[in-house]
Amino acid sequence: MCLDLNEAKRGEYMAEITLWERIKEAVHALGGKATYAEITAYVVGECPNIKPRTILTEIFACTVNHHARIFYKAREEGAANQPYDFLYQPRGQSGCVEWYEPDRHGIWGNKRGEDGKLHVVRFDLEVPSPVLKRTKPALKKKATRSRKPKKIDDIPALPSKSFPRKPH
Repeated sequence: MCLDLNEAKRGEYMAEITLWERIKEAVHALGGKATYAEITAYVVGECPNIKPRTILTEIFACTVNHHARIFYKAREEGAANQPYDFLYQPRGQSGCVEWYEPDRHGIWGNKRGEDGKLHVVRFDLEVPSPVLKRTKPALKKKATRSRKPKKIDDIPALPSKSFPRKPH
């Protein structure tokens, strides 16, 4: 049985497995590494009543280093150590996740930055993540002219040289 929020709210049945648990099952069945599309296909195959977009946002929430996770389940500061914190997105592999292994991937979590907003950061690095030091970009200086353009009459004429004419 899959979680259908409308039916669960009406009390018609209790879900045996949550969506994040279904995603965990999918990644396990797919060998510990999978694309968003593979996970979505697996979950929709098991639970056709769940929308693909819902699955995608749940994948974001379960991915410890995904910047959007703070908008879903992980809305608090602290290390990613909840049962739903089990996916990691390898650097440069957008749309692909694997099992999160803190010893291999580092300790990830959420931290409030200087801007007052929550950011996903790696805690075990000594140097703070650059995302915490965001500043407004410097304004570009407009090109200014030092003086008004000269009128054509104000431009001195070039000295003319008299060149000898070639004989015809």
